[in-house]
Amino acid sequence: MKQLLLSLLLVILILDGTQGLFAGPLSRIKSRRYQRAERLRLSNTCQDCITKTPEERNPAEMSVENNTPPQGFVALFNGTDLSGWTSVGSAKWEVSDGIIKGGQNGNPSKSGVLWSDKIFKNFDLTLEFKIDEHGKYNSGVYFRKSKTKPLGRPYQINIGRGAADEPVGLHVDDWLDKGDEKDEFRKPFKWNTLRILAIGSVIKTWLNGSLIVDYKDPSPRKDLLEAGMIGFQTYGAEGHAGWIYFRKILIKEIK
Repeated sequence: MKQLLLSLLLVILILDGTQGLFAGPLSRIKSRRYQRAERLRLSNTCQDCITKTPEERNPAEMSVENNTPPQGFVALFNGTDLSGWTSVGSAKWEVSDGIIKGGQNGNPSKSGVLWSDKIFKNFDLTLEFKIDEHGKYNSGVYFRKSKTKPLGRPYQINIGRGAADEPVGLHVDDWLDKGDEKDEFRKPFKWNTLRILAIGSVIKTWLNGSLIVDYKDPSPRKDLLEAGMIGFQTYGAEGHAGWIYFRKILIKEIK
């Protein structure tokens, strides 16, 4: 009986030692499996949430039917008339079916700009546009145009044809960033979504969801860092008349 009890005790001690022997390796294997699973989980998360600012992550959306802006944004165009806007120049601007329509009525000498009455400094602007495909005819979105003491031309996101050297890109007195130079992202004769994010000297622009301009002005003029008007241009370059349509114009001021 004593011998049997001693044998059982020996077996118990051996088993207990074996568990201790493999506890370390087993815990390390479980740890490695956990680490791999965690890396996979993180890799499947939204990379925008890690690499982008809140302003860059939240493009505006709205309903065409009711012209209702999302939270934080306001409609810069009421969808019915040009209240809140002032036309300068000889171009014709009108509203029809919730769309601002600009053009020259076939006369390329009739150019002009439709300016917002309100001024904005740092902002997130989204809109949709559709433009004529006629030579170098082009349009654009001006911003930070001083109401009192302009020192030169304001920033402009040009809207036109890359094939005519009038791409959707950033311009002041010259090109700062030609953006969609090869017309890779603009859709001819269709509605295009344009987004402009301007914070200080940094200007970013998306065309149909693709980032085409990411520019930091190394030496901006004083007035280009102050609040100014937003304007829509229509310009019959080199004798080419045309038309431009805008709709769903939303803006959020960034303090």
